Amino acid sequence: MDNFIINVTPIATSLEWWGLLAVALVSYLIGNISFSRIIVGRAVVEQGSKNPGTTNAFRTGGAKKALAVGIMDAFKAFLPALLALIIFGRFAMYIAGFFVVFGHIYPILYNLKGGKGMASTLGFFVVAQPVFAFVVIIVFALIVYLTRLSSIGTLGSTTTLIIYELIFVSLVYSNLQTLDTYGCNLTCQRILATIILSALLALLLYTHRSNIKRLLTGKENKLTRKQTKVDRLAE
Repeated sequence: MDNFIINVTPIATSLEWWGLLAVALVSYLIGNISFSRIIVGRAVVEQGSKNPGTTNAFRTGGAKKALAVGIMDAFKAFLPALLALIIFGRFAMYIAGFFVVFGHIYPILYNLKGGKGMASTLGFFVVAQPVFAFVVIIVFALIVYLTRLSSIGTLGSTTTLIIYELIFVSLVYSNLQTLDTYGCNLTCQRILATIILSALLALLLYTHRSNIKRLLTGKENKLTRKQTKVDRLAE
């Protein structure tokens, strides 16, 4: 399993508690950046589901804008996670990934009203498990294309990746290059990483609780763009 990940010797020689706090805070603030609001505008929070995420960006702004939103939301998690991995090691990467997603879902800059965190989670896992992440993304993108149910693709892909990473942490973590973090050895880090990943999974399931309920009852909305007055006049 460790043959398909980025395993580098951290640049830093140690990581104290204040370093982890800095990683968490910076990552959270980066997560606050709302690319759907920047790219699509106020329509994304005033129309459709009113959720500033990629799916509603598609419904209110169209495919091109939604693609841009998805890529940027993924990138804002990819970059902090990659830098944390290179500078401080894998444990710091988990901290960065979690807090970017948390900041995306509960942004203090927007009164805690953010997206559901799926694109950012996928961006984080492109760093954590690059090969497996790309395979999972392709498979579930195909499922979304065939079913037109974005929630199946996003929930399926992120849940699969988190469960895989939990298995990875339990089996392989001790073989990786990482730092002794404020007296927290590899066993300690493995336990904390498991808690962080489990919290991430619980957070994503919570934000998608209405989608899960609709999926179970067969009432989930399919992925279609909602026509605006401008669209109708252009026809």
